[in-house]
Amino acid sequence: MDGLRDPDVETFVGAMGTRIRADAETVGVGLRTLEIQVRLHLPRLSRPAIAGWSPDKVYEEIRLQAVVRAAQVRQSAEDAAHQAHASVLLNVHKAHRDLSLSFGDGYRTRVRFAEVGPSAGHLVQSRLHYLHSERADTAAQFGLFLPGATMPITYAAFSRCDRQYVLDALTGHGLDVNPERVMNVFHPPGG
Repeated sequence: MDGLRDPDVETFVGAMGTRIRADAETVGVGLRTLEIQVRLHLPRLSRPAIAGWSPDKVYEEIRLQAVVRAAQVRQSAEDAAHQAHASVLLNVHKAHRDLSLSFGDGYRTRVRFAEVGPSAGHLVQSRLHYLHSERADTAAQFGLFLPGATMPITYAAFSRCDRQYVLDALTGHGLDVNPERVMNVFHPPGG
């Protein structure tokens, strides 16, 4: 995978690590969340700009869009956590293999593993995915639900693998890869 990395992008991200970290803290997102957005917005600039301008100038050109998108991801995650009743998890004493949760006061409840409906899946993929884009080829989506919640506390979606580099990597490890039988899995950060 390291061979797929762009040296100009890596040099830029390395040089701007302190500023990116400071902005991530200011916005209240993890470093990785903002760094992903920075990387996604870099292609707006030309190769000569990324390689030739000062890192500070490059960062200023993409900073606003990257910070705003990272903040949107954070807000969407908070909204989804509210709809998933995730605050209940703060008081969990122990999680059990039978998908039940026990609390310090003796109360016990179960989480439910179930298919995630299209509207909840759309919300997760369009607001929590780093590209803010739902995959049209999603074949199945599942999650764990607390009682009464409309959103899952965890989520995973599966779609056909359409990334040739992934198929090549699997083949490179000696696996007999049939593209029709390989799935990508998506799960949002923390999901």
